Amino acid sequence: MSKAVPNPAMNTNNQAVRPVLWYIGGLFALLVAIVGITSFFIYSDILGRTFQSVVNLKVAPAFIGGRIATVLYDPVGDDHGYGGLLYPAHKGFVPGSLDLVRCEVHEPVYDAKWTELRDFWQIDLIFREGGSEDRNIRIYLSMENATIDSRTLPRNEMAEGVSFNPAFPWQYVIAVHGTKGIIESADKTLSFPLYVTSSNADKTVMIRIPLNDRRLQVLYSMESVRLYVLIGGWSPWGYDEFLPVARHAAIDTGGGAVSSLTPVVYDYLAPDGESQEALLSAWNDDELTVPEIQPVTVLLRSAATKRSSLDSDLSGRIAEFEKQFAEKEAAAAENTRLAWQSAKSQRDSNKAMNQGAPQIDIPADLDYATLAFNAGDWNAAESLFDSILAIEPDNPIALAYKGSLVAMRAKEASKLMAVELVSKAYQYLDRAVELARTPTEIITARMNRGNVSMSVPESVFGKSLQGAEDFIAVAAVFLHLTPDPVAYKEDIAKAYLNAARCFESAGKPEDASTWLFEAIRIQP
Repeated sequence: MSKAVPNPAMNTNNQAVRPVLWYIGGLFALLVAIVGITSFFIYSDILGRTFQSVVNLKVAPAFIGGRIATVLYDPVGDDHGYGGLLYPAHKGFVPGSLDLVRCEVHEPVYDAKWTELRDFWQIDLIFREGGSEDRNIRIYLSMENATIDSRTLPRNEMAEGVSFNPAFPWQYVIAVHGTKGIIESADKTLSFPLYVTSSNADKTVMIRIPLNDRRLQVLYSMESVRLYVLIGGWSPWGYDEFLPVARHAAIDTGGGAVSSLTPVVYDYLAPDGESQEALLSAWNDDELTVPEIQPVTVLLRSAATKRSSLDSDLSGRIAEFEKQFAEKEAAAAENTRLAWQSAKSQRDSNKAMNQGAPQIDIPADLDYATLAFNAGDWNAAESLFDSILAIEPDNPIALAYKGSLVAMRAKEASKLMAVELVSKAYQYLDRAVELARTPTEIITARMNRGNVSMSVPESVFGKSLQGAEDFIAVAAVFLHLTPDPVAYKEDIAKAYLNAARCFESAGKPEDASTWLFEAIRIQP
């Protein structure tokens, strides 16, 4: 069973969470009983088409960059450089905007008919959050048998605070900030602007490198190239416009620096088997040496791509991974059923001894109602949650479960009534998310809404993206509950897996594979 979730914000006199967490044994197990939601909506094509025109999301046409050759993934939440960097205190800096999660390298394109720029090479960088003005992006290219001068230090030696493997020096550098970018050779003989655009709420940065110059056309015949991908904050006052870092974060500097040699790189695409934190922390104050980092190798031909391992059968990979949780969740459900029987028997006994209904005790009733919900006693659960809401109408935990229970009633309702019930359910669920403050409340509210969003038809309600956001938010809470993410790795992995399911339903396979990869990385 999953571990109980602590609630550091709880008043010591409030015992609401203690029994809840003991009974349910972790907040992922508590929603096992909601599994029936995933199949209780069966709508006709007519009804689907009726609502589709209202709720379908409008997606901009794809920015076609040629066939994808290689997809590389970077861990989520590692936008801390060597391990301790902090974002600046400036409120305009978006948390997560420097967190690279995916890099897509396209095949070089020759004589494209669909774009004004006929010859180009495209690289797409996908970040956890938007905020292109926050980023200072550097991509250093290392090519075998290059005929121009090479370098093992950045183009501005004082900027990033790193050096490059002497076996793989760089010949060209791509520099991007916002929608402006240039490519420049190490010997300064080549320099021209790039075509840069963004999409997906500024989370995706698409970089097109013109290949008109004969020196770059060698990419057409190369099988692979090595890249150093570095993400820093942007500042007009830093070396090469990299945001400086100091011991403490300020409006115009990042924080967490422990040495004058601390790299200003917030995220770095490390090769498989290498640790970003280990590589970026390998400076030497005594010898005044900066860390030496390693490149990633990207294939320029789509025949041998990492994409096939996750993206070719996305639904199958998600279903396969879900099986890993099925046995544990079944065991948790059985334990919950036994706990419910025991608690119900004890409550009935107390009621008989007191010759009447037990005295109203919100924390205890929350425990009991939650346990009833998990055990599948829907009527008992809803009656108790209604009693709690009559006294505390803004109780986020009661609101969250009430919303799920209302949605579940749609299973037996007529089609139009089912739509009405789900809409009413979201009134409870949205209110619960709005009111949630403590970790337990946030996880409970988000999990309930996420599960309902994952279960209702996307063509009717268009809630899959909201569900994905809820599950990612749940994972974020678990990550902040303890400095040791291993403590909740199953909970975090399951949240990311559910986010992948939601993105897949929303027609976003790239996002789905990103979060599926993250789930697999956390729990192979």
